[in-house]
Amino acid sequence: MALNHNNIALEEMASSLLADKAMYNYIGIFDQASADKVILEVNDLLNHHDYSLKIRKKAFCITIEVVQNLFNYLCCNDVVYNKGIFLIHNNINEVAITSGNYIRKTEVNSIKSRIDLINCLTSEELRHFYRRLLEISSFSIQDAGGAGLGFVDIAKKSGNKIEYDFLDIDNEYVFYIFKIII
Repeated sequence: MALNHNNIALEEMASSLLADKAMYNYIGIFDQASADKVILEVNDLLNHHDYSLKIRKKAFCITIEVVQNLFNYLCCNDVVYNKGIFLIHNNINEVAITSGNYIRKTEVNSIKSRIDLINCLTSEELRHFYRRLLEISSFSIQDAGGAGLGFVDIAKKSGNKIEYDFLDIDNEYVFYIFKIII
C-alpha cells in the first residue's frame, strides 16, 4: 500500500525511517566509492558488536547484497532521484537492515510480485527456488529486471520475510523502502 508523500526530500525519508536512531546510516549518492565505503564501515561496525558470528556473517552478506542493489538500481542520473538510504538498527539479538531509493512507478509491480512470491515460500521452497533460478540458463538479471536472485538470497540468509513499501513521490517516481530482520 503506497502512502501519499508528494515531494518529500530524502532527509525527510531518512527521518521517517528513524535514521538518527540507527547504529549506522548512510544517506546520499550510491556510487562505487560510497558503496565500498558503506560495506567496509558496516563490516567494522559488526565486528565491534557482541553479535554472534552467525548474525555478523548474515548481516554482512545481506549488507553487500542490499548495497549492491542500491548501487546498481538507483533510479537515474537525475540529481534529485539518484540518492539512497542505507540503515542498520540494533534490536535485541537481531539486526534490521533498511534501504530506500527512488524508482520509477513502472517498476513497482515487478518488485512487489517478486517479493510477495518469495515471502510465500518456506525455507525449503526458497532453497529449491534459488537452485532452480541458478539452473535456468535463460534467467538473467536483464530479463528478470534485476533483483531476482538477490531477494531470494536475502530471504534465505535472513530466515525472515522481506518487508517493503512504496511511497508516492510524484507522477513518475516512488520511494522504495526495503527492510529485512536478521
